[in-house]
Amino acid sequence: MHELILCRLNKALDSLNFPPKNRGRNSRFAAETGYSTSHASGILGGKTEITEETLERLEYKLGIRRRWLETGEGEMFLDAKKEAEAFEGLPPELNEIYVRCLRGRSRDEQAKIMEKFVRAVAEIDLEKVLSFQPQSENGPEK
Repeated sequence: MHELILCRLNKALDSLNFPPKNRGRNSRFAAETGYSTSHASGILGGKTEITEETLERLEYKLGIRRRWLETGEGEMFLDAKKEAEAFEGLPPELNEIYVRCLRGRSRDEQAKIMEKFVRAVAEIDLEKVLSFQPQSENGPEK
């Protein structure tokens, strides 16, 4: 059973564009789940048991359905169909923001975060942004 869950977990991480094994997967997994790198390495290496708490954390932090991890049944991710419809056509940069900031949160939390984001964007002085001139380390370029 543990091996099947681990196999499904790696499939889900591939779908979330995690780096391959030995290329930063453990570090990113640790960063996104809040586990230490050594604990993350143990989970992904099959040496540390995937507990109830781990399954709950994966669902909350990464949006990977617990039921899918345990049985392989249903959608891989929380509200995958609704998410696909709601975010269809978004540029990759905005999808990355969604994955990092919103996935795994309740719809109410997502709505509050998006409202704050939209308000902040609306307050941006576009002229200032468009006229921005980067400065070198030695001050303004001449």
